[in-house]
Amino acid sequence: MHLLPQKSFALPLAALVLALSVGARGGDGPDRWWAPGEGRVLPAVLDYDNANGTLRTLTVGGPLKTAGHPFFEPLGKDGRACVTCHQPSDAMSLSVDSVRRQWDRTNGKDPLFAAYDGSNCPTLPQDKRDSHSLLLDRGLIRIERPWPAKSFNGNPVKPDFTIEVVRDPNGCNSGPAYGPEAGKISVYRRPRPVANMKYLLAVGFPFDPKQGYALPLDPEDGKPQSGNLMADNRAGSLRIQMEDAATTHLQMLKALSPAERKQLQDFELRVYTAMQVSKTGGAVDSGGAVAGPARLRDSEPGALGSIGEPVWSEFKGWERIPADEAAKLTPEQLAMRQSIARGARVFREKMFLITDSAGINSRVGFG
Repeated sequence: MHLLPQKSFALPLAALVLALSVGARGGDGPDRWWAPGEGRVLPAVLDYDNANGTLRTLTVGGPLKTAGHPFFEPLGKDGRACVTCHQPSDAMSLSVDSVRRQWDRTNGKDPLFAAYDGSNCPTLPQDKRDSHSLLLDRGLIRIERPWPAKSFNGNPVKPDFTIEVVRDPNGCNSGPAYGPEAGKISVYRRPRPVANMKYLLAVGFPFDPKQGYALPLDPEDGKPQSGNLMADNRAGSLRIQMEDAATTHLQMLKALSPAERKQLQDFELRVYTAMQVSKTGGAVDSGGAVAGPARLRDSEPGALGSIGEPVWSEFKGWERIPADEAAKLTPEQLAMRQSIARGARVFREKMFLITDSAGINSRVGFG
């Protein structure tokens, strides 16, 4: 075995999907919170105001009757539904403001605050606010993982590192019931948005660009997995992810049925969400800009501009606003649009060097 010489490779700093705002701070009406089993109808176009403007969620083929739908119905013993942690008013995720409102409204009795993962540790007194501080102050759900690590099918994985508990203010990782002594570790993460899924699932290359390894294959259909679905890559496909969430976060006592899995996947692939209106800059699809959830819905996932135009071109129309159009805007609107356009241009055109990355700087990758 011999080492290949390292090369530098220049790429534009780019991303496929617009960043989402999940810090909703709109009105405090009850319709902002979607409780399990309400049976509401999800409109094809749903807007929620927040501190930054207006968030829009699109449901392709909508409206959708949620009564009886597994995403919106409580399926397990803790009374939660998928929508509990994936709220339409929070870009199909969960904001701290929404969490705090539910705590105040229900005195901490909402299914969101279930002891298993809605508290810092199940061993803490559940009626105390401090026991749920990671969720209330940071929007984090407890994720319990086996230690030593195991693959999705339960096979042991030889770790490349060891874990030592240095500080554990919540007592979970140092306690006998939920720590390494019990073959477990606890990590804490905010629920990821259940939207814009085609961009997360798209496979740009048949190998991992960072390491040069071949992408793992879906055990069900044999196709490569993108590795972008979960932050820790513990679930490579929607099927594995929903089964993991059903047994842990929903505390289901039986597996999802094939019909339920199909309904869930069909819905999750039809939802798109992004900011539609900037509070200062105005609609993000006006004045030559082409951003917003409709852009995400109508575009094809690609790899670094392979769809025929550079990524982060959505705000190119705001780079040089004609004088007659600028005259129609307030000074604040004009300044915000120009600022957004400058930022997008940096992401689109700034060049940087990538070195010592096997998937890029070797003959296996782009090198």
